Amino acid sequence: MDNLVFLFIAYAVVWTVLFGYLWSLDQRRNELKKDIQWLKESLPKINQKT
Repeated sequence: MDNLVFLFIAYAVVWTVLFGYLWSLDQRRNELKKDIQWLKESLPKINQKT
């Protein structure tokens, strides 16, 4: 029975790490989207100055 408990704990840890990693990737993606949007808005202004 103890092995079953360790199996459940390992299963829970793996899923927690996986969801944490996916959340981290989503946060990075959102930051990149913001940066890309800022660049799209800034490039025409920079081109007008030159």
